[in-house]
Amino acid sequence: MQKPANIFGRSEEWNALVEFAADGPPGPLRLGLVYGRRRQGKSMLTSELADAVGGFHWEAIDTEPADNLAELSRAWATYTGAAGLSRFESWDDALRTILAADGRSHLVVLDEIQRVIGRLPTFPSLIQRIIGPPGLGDRTERTRLLLCGSAFGDMRRLIDGRAPLRGRAMIDLVVRPFDFRVAADYWGLTANPIAAFRLHSIVGGTPAYRVLAGHDYPTDGDIDGWVQRRLLSQQSSLFREGRIVLQEDAQLGDRRLYWGLLAAVATGARRWSDLEQVLGASAGALQHAIQVMIDAGWLEKIGDPLRKNRFVYELTEPMVRFQRIVVERNEARLLRGQAKAVWTDTRPEIATMIHGPHAEHLAREWILSYANNSTMGGIVHDVGPSEVAGVGQIDLVGVEATAVGGRRPVFVGEVKATAARTGVQVLERLDAAAAKIDPKVMRLIVSISGFTSDLERAAAKRGDVQLIDAHRLYHGS
Repeated sequence: MQKPANIFGRSEEWNALVEFAADGPPGPLRLGLVYGRRRQGKSMLTSELADAVGGFHWEAIDTEPADNLAELSRAWATYTGAAGLSRFESWDDALRTILAADGRSHLVVLDEIQRVIGRLPTFPSLIQRIIGPPGLGDRTERTRLLLCGSAFGDMRRLIDGRAPLRGRAMIDLVVRPFDFRVAADYWGLTANPIAAFRLHSIVGGTPAYRVLAGHDYPTDGDIDGWVQRRLLSQQSSLFREGRIVLQEDAQLGDRRLYWGLLAAVATGARRWSDLEQVLGASAGALQHAIQVMIDAGWLEKIGDPLRKNRFVYELTEPMVRFQRIVVERNEARLLRGQAKAVWTDTRPEIATMIHGPHAEHLAREWILSYANNSTMGGIVHDVGPSEVAGVGQIDLVGVEATAVGGRRPVFVGEVKATAARTGVQVLERLDAAAAKIDPKVMRLIVSISGFTSDLERAAAKRGDVQLIDAHRLYHGS
């Protein structure tokens, strides 16, 4: 089944959904999950799939179960052409009716289902009862049910631990933001990797942001002008987007603590001890908040490849970071129309708090997804920052898992996102770190703006140095 022309990228996701929806031999109801943060294109994928196979697609609204049941009744009547169909008496009645396909091949998509589950905790049990005996599971139906949602934690809990649907899902598909290379293509910036990096450091890989920007694409590389027009103007639909995406997440109950946590990480408090000091929360409250944010997909926990139980935390949504660092701090000025001045005045914070951390993130992504083994000096199974005695924190340390369960360092690396080219001093620092870890490891230097001639000459004389600029990051291996 060919992917619709209006869906950019997402070939892997589309193919997985097509395989799930494909007609097969009669048997028990097939269950699948599709989830991810809002604005990633989940509903487009699943609604196009339903249209392609003549299936039923319904999206829940944020209201009481009885109101959603009434909406579902109307949608089912429209789908079946039974205008006089009476309202479903209960959710059990609705699910049994919709999922009983009378022997024909049938796809059912229930979207944003966390809006129902949040107010109707028995919903997963109703599905379980239909899937297995004494429900419809013993019949020879060919129904496929996709449960979709934008609440990471709620959707994952459907099949975790002792959940009623544990072990029942045949597909567990997370629709993530576009990979940084795909995002560059999507925005028309593949030929301008530095501009692609700058844009991605702010808006990430969320496809809906191009639409919300009114199809105003900075294809000429004028990121400064585009940001002022589309992110720092109160007339733009993206002006408060970094706040809106958090407000839409019903999992974030204690907003003061959760939002404070994100703000702390955004401004450089990436370790547990730093977060304790900044937030002043108890260890228990902080641990719970961090886990909620990880489960909800807003934070990522990155381990030290050389030491157990040492971690840093990183924001996964660049727009939230931009909101905290630029928009919220300067909202009064922005409301007075001072976008250009704010953008100029915040350049130091953008360089250190946005470009720097984001370059480290993309470097890790590149290492794990695009770099070849000869570049890395081995097969990299884990990469992250590490503290090296006498040297300080190194941005990148890559390790290879050994056959006996150990971990062998294969490279050390530094990442720079400054406007200036990176010089030979960085290589000297990596040599000092390598002397402490393993002198034979590869040295990786990632620099968005490129390298000075003295560093390039030094690297050319050695076989253990890899220089990765923006072009290689976006096009090479």
